[in-house]
Amino acid sequence: MEAETVSAYEDFLCNLDGPISATVLFDKAKILGLSELLAKATVDRLISEGKLFNLPKDTPLRDVGGRYVELDNFKIYTHEPEFDQSISVELLSGVKCEEAELSWCSGFLFPGATVLDIGANIGWHSLHYSRIVGPGGRVISFEPEPRNFELLCKNLLINGCNNASAFKAVVMHEARPNVTLYLNPRNQGDHRIWAYGNSGCKSVECYSLVLDEMFPDVKIDLIKIDVQGAELLVLHGAKNLIQGQDRVALLVEFWPTGLEVLGGSKEAFENMLDYLGFREVYCVKEGNLISVKKRLSALVKDYSFDFVNLICVR
Repeated sequence: MEAETVSAYEDFLCNLDGPISATVLFDKAKILGLSELLAKATVDRLISEGKLFNLPKDTPLRDVGGRYVELDNFKIYTHEPEFDQSISVELLSGVKCEEAELSWCSGFLFPGATVLDIGANIGWHSLHYSRIVGPGGRVISFEPEPRNFELLCKNLLINGCNNASAFKAVVMHEARPNVTLYLNPRNQGDHRIWAYGNSGCKSVECYSLVLDEMFPDVKIDLIKIDVQGAELLVLHGAKNLIQGQDRVALLVEFWPTGLEVLGGSKEAFENMLDYLGFREVYCVKEGNLISVKKRLSALVKDYSFDFVNLICVR
């Protein structure tokens, strides 16, 4: 029944004659019996697929500004460097970010695979996944920050990623209509669901989704998670999804400080990986994959880092 309701709402959205207000959008959802949260998710997905052109504030094909670069045979719109001293500066300088991780993913994935990109930013990983899995595959991206989401959608569309969809949402252990996202004005990959001390940083309200609820019976091949310390919350909401897979990999940022701020720990993270059945774990250090044969807490002591990407295979 829910699928039929979503389909009816999609038809309504895709047949709009002109721009309408958000109030009208959500009033229609209520009439159909669709929750505001699910209505928002449907709108975001259709925007990312290039199917909505009558929502002036959200339409990704409008002039999104920013900088343009061509890299690795992709056309990419980035933030202006003064607003993003991280991935935008690297891409504009010709740096192929996280090349080792993407190379591993290219060997692991296959045509027709399905990938979830959680914390997609402006789409660097999503673009690569889309190319790797091909027309028969699927990439589903999640990015809650509005400007990042605009650029993500733009980049997916101008590169012809017809196998990709995106949601302007936080992913965690429970679905909420309102989650506060605290913004880093100089690093557009460092927005967090926890406040930056007493810095008085700006914030936006987002909605959150749960992977177990979104994908109850879907085969997933790779889940990439980069959510500034909220990785455990994502995994708590994906237990059934992950344990229902015969073969799945996880590319996840391991940042002990962020985990602890949100009530987690190195040990809780490691226990979660064990519980979910990830038996092969590698860390990416200076472009090399290193097998983690001992506990993550020992890994932190042996290698000097604040955070590191892990590749985990179940």
